[in-house]
Amino acid sequence: QSDDKILIGGNFTTYNGTARNRVARLNADGTLDTAFVVGTAANSSVYSFAVQSDGKIILGGNFASFNGTSRTRIARLLANGTIDTSFSVGSGANGIVHSIDIQSDGKVLIGGAFTSYNANLINRIARLNDNGSLDSGFSVGTGADDTVFAVELKLDGSILIAGSFTDYDGTSRNSIARLTSDGSLDTGFVVESGADGQVKSITLQADSKIIIGGQFTTYNGISKKYVARLNVNGSLDVDFAIGTGANNEVYAMAVQTDGKIIIGGAFTSYNNSSANYIARLNADGTLDSTFNIGSGADNPIYSVLVQPDGKILVGLERLELEAIANRDDISKASIRDLAVIVAQGKSAATTVAATSHIA
Repeated sequence: QSDDKILIGGNFTTYNGTARNRVARLNADGTLDTAFVVGTAANSSVYSFAVQSDGKIILGGNFASFNGTSRTRIARLLANGTIDTSFSVGSGANGIVHSIDIQSDGKVLIGGAFTSYNANLINRIARLNDNGSLDSGFSVGTGADDTVFAVELKLDGSILIAGSFTDYDGTSRNSIARLTSDGSLDTGFVVESGADGQVKSITLQADSKIIIGGQFTTYNGISKKYVARLNVNGSLDVDFAIGTGANNEVYAMAVQTDGKIIIGGAFTSYNNSSANYIARLNADGTLDSTFNIGSGADNPIYSVLVQPDGKILVGLERLELEAIANRDDISKASIRDLAVIVAQGKSAATTVAATSHIA
């Protein structure tokens, strides 16, 4: 959040021994923010968050209620964690909401596995009005034919979507597409044969070039293992030199202010160099050897966020996060703490100066 507090979501039921069902807010030092009062919170997994300019929080996932109030897979909270009853979703989404983005006019983009919203047919991508109702002016036609994992709003109002789909509104689009602001397919974004597998994440560079990560191994028939960069028009940027790329899926990415790119996923090497589940790339796609992760993580990383101060937050597997949330011996580690933590063989939640020192 703008105040440096950190929202976390997943499938956990406690944080540091305190009951918190699948959503919590942390202070900047990693302690639980007890002023964020979520009650019984979500009754199933939370997969995505977006914070509005007024501090209200929209969350999506696979839940059917929030603090005992029916909210099917999407809800809005007030800044203090209580449910915002003015955001009325009706019967909500009939499938998982994987991704949320908020437009400058307050309208809300959602992507996921749903095929209807409040009993209205809408395949896997939708836009909501500020009150939670479906925006009928967002016309997707038949929409995406399979799951949308990522939604990324561009400054010009166009919308990038990525997932496991092969078709958008009757037109072939393999795993990535660009929509106009009214929801129709932007035919100026030409992906040709596109990715040969799921695209799990999208991030934009300052020059509007597009970094994609997922479980693909080619893009437009050219070998690009699990990560690639596209030009603004959807064509492959052949100058993004990843070599052999990652050796397994890339789930999450974030671009630093200096143009370097953090990637997280299930990989253990990048261009034949050891990189356990996290790596930093130079702006040209090569591995940044100054990003010293040591032995790295011991399980896949599913989310990556670069804070305004340059610190890096990473999300681990559900069981790992639950373990961290339930342990009372997890300290916050800044750069100066790293040597001691490593020497003592302890675990810690790193600030991103620490993971940026790793950066």
